[in-house]
Amino acid sequence: PALFDAIGARRLAVCADLDLRFDAAECAGIAQSLRLETIDAPTLAALTGGHAGALVIACELLRAAPTPARQAALAAQLHAHLLERLVARLTAAQRDLLLATCVLPRISVGLATGLAQRDVGLDLDAAADRGLLIRHAVDGGVIYEMHGLVRAGLRAIAAHTLGADGHAALAQRACALLAAEGLIEDAFDTAVDFTLGAAAGDLLPALAEHHARRQQPQSLLRAIERAPAAEVARRPMVWLLAGHA
Repeated sequence: PALFDAIGARRLAVCADLDLRFDAAECAGIAQSLRLETIDAPTLAALTGGHAGALVIACELLRAAPTPARQAALAAQLHAHLLERLVARLTAAQRDLLLATCVLPRISVGLATGLAQRDVGLDLDAAADRGLLIRHAVDGGVIYEMHGLVRAGLRAIAAHTLGADGHAALAQRACALLAAEGLIEDAFDTAVDFTLGAAAGDLLPALAEHHARRQQPQSLLRAIERAPAAEVARRPMVWLLAGHA
């Protein structure tokens, strides 16, 4: 991991007499192999300088990781590294907004405003224009979604910036806002993703009723399997609703 950081931060450019950077010709070759319509090889070389070797080493680290926990830690390091230069170019307001909303599976203006505690409509559109968010038109409104890599990187950066307790508190607020909006499935998924066992348990009865009304027993059983067993055991009504479904 230290070697990966050194290469990615451009403190190390040569290893075993091998230049770890891609030069313009190599970048042009890669762009041609990907059939890109426009190729600006010098710009690509400047953008990726130092990263090629770091990514190779990161892949080797992941492949050789002895445990899933170690793989997850390395993946978080990689995602944060890939995104940190882009995040550094954002304004403080844009950065704070993305770090606050990275806990959400889908982002609406109302949810983002609740988490950021300010009007964020224009900032969401600006982030979408920069390619950090995907914009979807739904029922006369707009919903935003983060690219998977962007979400993973921002969550890694948020965990480092806010600390474990701060990150968990942010996810807890997101669960409450999602539940208040009636987005029970998203709220439950967020609680499970951030290991908020009590919150997941509190949401489970409403989620069970939601799936029972729609006669979705498999969806409900999957939710029960994902919830902490102790929280399920304290709520026997969930099994009754599963039988009803």
